Amino acid sequence: MRIAIFGVGALATAMAINVDSVYTLWYLCSDFVYVVLFPQLLCVIYLKNSNTYGSLLGYIVGMFFRIAGGEPSLGIGTLIKYPYYSEEHGQMFPFKTLCMIMSLVTIVVVSTVIDSLFKKGILDHRYDIFQCGLSQKGSDTSSHKNNLTSDHVTLDVSNSGFTPPVEEIKVTRDV
Repeated sequence: MRIAIFGVGALATAMAINVDSVYTLWYLCSDFVYVVLFPQLLCVIYLKNSNTYGSLLGYIVGMFFRIAGGEPSLGIGTLIKYPYYSEEHGQMFPFKTLCMIMSLVTIVVVSTVIDSLFKKGILDHRYDIFQCGLSQKGSDTSSHKNNLTSDHVTLDVSNSGFTPPVEEIKVTRDV
């Protein structure tokens, strides 16, 4: 982890030194957020079975195809020439949106496949290296029960002097 933090810090420093303006850094950051982080955020919020495996592979796919499209401000040449590529104008195709969609589809497909492989028992729980809890057969609701009813909860609201009302909730449990 320390090596990764040092590596990312060194890359960010090198990029900040080599880029001509703050606007370019902002542009690159928004590019990164759109292509890589937006699909992950979308899946975490709306996709129930999204997991670390799909997120990691989606990150790799999105970042690879985004960098392969080239970035003149960083001096990265074009590796993949998307449709409508022009030597004079560069990439004319909305390849950043394509990269974002590829990342999103990768996250959805890989998360779904890995989730089903672990839950069906095809992959053993010891192969869950990111410890996502995918090997559990179902959610155990017994650990979330607290056996409280409305008879056991009392709400005591008091107003004392110049202080705002203080709410105290007293909870008792039958053991």
